[in-house]
Amino acid sequence: SLEIARPKVKVIAGANRLSHYVYPAEARMGKGTYSGTLHARILAEIFDQNGKLIGRESYDRNLGSIPVMIRSDACNLANMNTKELCSKYEEPNETGCYFLV
Repeated sequence: SLEIARPKVKVIAGANRLSHYVYPAEARMGKGTYSGTLHARILAEIFDQNGKLIGRESYDRNLGSIPVMIRSDACNLANMNTKELCSKYEEPNETGCYFLV
């Protein structure tokens, strides 16, 4: 299975590791691509010559960053109301459906 994590940045402050969600306005202001991390869960099954299952393992892998479409389900703006969008410096009437790369 595949999953796209919502866009975040990780900050190391002394001994603390902090992370916070990133919003499209921050990417527009020069902080880079608006992207999330693509994760995969891989299930490997091993069968003998008779088709009997003899082993099963699952692996979780980080496949890297992938651009997130603005206002998609993976976007941090998803399901925000007008007031919330304005607080994140977004235009409430904008439909999204584009990438910031």
